[in-house]
Order: sequence, then C-alpha cells, then structure tokens
Amino acid sequence: MKRRLLGMVFVFWTLCSGCTTINRVRKNQTLYFVGAFTNWTFEPMTRDMRNPAKFRMGRFFTWKEGGNFKFGVNPSSWKNMYHPAIADAPYDYRIAIRDSADDHTWRMKEGECGRAYKMVFDTSVWPMRFDMTPFDPLADISMEGDAVEGAARFAQVGDNRYVYTWRGPLKRGRLVLTAKDDSRAFRIEPWKDGLTPDGTMQQIDISETAAEAAPRAWQIETAGLYTIILDQLADYIVIERGGGVQ
Repeated sequence: MKRRLLGMVFVFWTLCSGCTTINRVRKNQTLYFVGAFTNWTFEPMTRDMRNPAKFRMGRFFTWKEGGNFKFGVNPSSWKNMYHPAIADAPYDYRIAIRDSADDHTWRMKEGECGRAYKMVFDTSVWPMRFDMTPFDPLADISMEGDAVEGAARFAQVGDNRYVYTWRGPLKRGRLVLTAKDDSRAFRIEPWKDGLTPDGTMQQIDISETAAEAAPRAWQIETAGLYTIILDQLADYIVIERGGGVQ
C-alpha cells in the first residue's frame, strides 16, 4: 500500500512539473533560436497567432561548423534553455526538454544544409514538441473569392524564391489564396477567418487543401487597387490598398 501511494505521488509530481514548465514557457513573449547557424546569437521566433504556446520560424540554412542549435527564452541569459532529450539529436527529433545538466543540442549534417526549413516549437503539449521540415516554395499561386475580378496570379519578386507579389483591383468581399505544385493543392490562409487587411504584416498558414474544410479568407471591406506581398518562408502577407512593390 505504501509503495503504491509513493508511486502515485511520484506520477502526480511528474505531471505537475510538466505543467509548471509548460506554463512558464507560455508566459514568455517569445522563444529564441540559437546555435552555430546564428553565430550563437539569439534570433527571435514568431508566436503563432492561433496558438500562442507555439513558436515558428522559417530560415535558409547555410552550413556552419558544428551544425548544432537549441532554444532560449532570454537573449541575455543562458539559463532555462530548451534541448532535445538526447545528445546530437537529428533535426527531425521531436522531443524537447527544459534545461538539463547535459546541455544537449540538435545537430544538422552539412549535407542537410543549403536549403530552407520551417520550425515549430510547441509548448502546449507535454513533452514539448519540436518539428523541423524542409520547405520548398510554391510557384503557382492564385486568388479566388468574390473580391477577385477575373484571373489573378502572383509573380516572383526578383531572385527571391520565397517572396511573391500581385497588384490589381479587388472588390468588396472574401479573398482566398490557393497554390499548387505538380500533384498537390494548397491553401494560403489568414490566421483567422474574416481577417481584414490593414496594410501591415499578417501571419499566414500554408497547408494542403482539405476538401471537407471551408477555407479561411480575408475580408476586403473597400474596393480599390491593391498590392499584395507574400513571403512564404517567413509566413506573412501584406495586403495594402494602393501601395507598391519596391
């Protein structure tokens, strides 16, 4: 009986410790990516608008000696860092833990660099989860909805494979962005349905189309000439009435 009670106390303590860690992360304004690829400076991640306990980053990885990285909560402190649960974890290792005596890091190989990746660090689950996936930009981007007049396709901005733009007239109504590659269809959606563009950067979600799910759309309130700038790697869009592409 005593052994069972001690076991229950241990499980309860473990769960509470996990909850305490999660709550502590949720209170942070942001999370920082730090390692060989940042020359050990702290680069802020973006808080997910749909789930503020998630943090996101898209970046192009150029090989740096060591190839290792981890995450921090304070750019002026090396305390309370977040690591994989094993040493030299591959970039697709998902389990993340708070500060440990071992100070493990994720470690990329040189052959895995030279391309873009998207990272998501989720502190709303226990154990915390880190996802890092290669990202290839979508080139065939178009618009739908009753705000669109005729065919509307985006064009790449210069040599930047991740930034696309469009300029033209929009009517009052809903605006939906779609994209496709050779075999799959995607949606590029605002973080909430009915979001009104205000000329500032707004967070987007890029996901494969689910036929049964209605798309989230922007709501265009005023007809006029618009400029749209879409950054697929940074996950943001600017929809500005008037405006212009530099």
